[in-house]
Amino acid sequence: MTKKIVWTSRFSKDIKRMVKQNKKMNMIHLLITKLGKGESIPARFQPHRLKGVWKNYLECHIQPDWLLIWKEDKETVFLTRTGSHSDLLKK
Repeated sequence: MTKKIVWTSRFSKDIKRMVKQNKKMNMIHLLITKLGKGESIPARFQPHRLKGVWKNYLECHIQPDWLLIWKEDKETVFLTRTGSHSDLLKK
């Protein structure tokens, strides 16, 4: 089942920042494609649910300190944030 992919405005800004930091975008594109196809994220990316204020979201590690945070329902994947641990999860 194909899901609609929705980028939040914050996610768009995060992507621009990652491009400026010369991150290789092929892995995030692969993960977004998998999410859009309704496929599971491979275990090597450590996909897991978040807690606290992010409790309805999922996260995976594109690289050791490069995260992708999203929320999904049956029809839509909401790409919410991407960046380092300190960029995204600081209190």
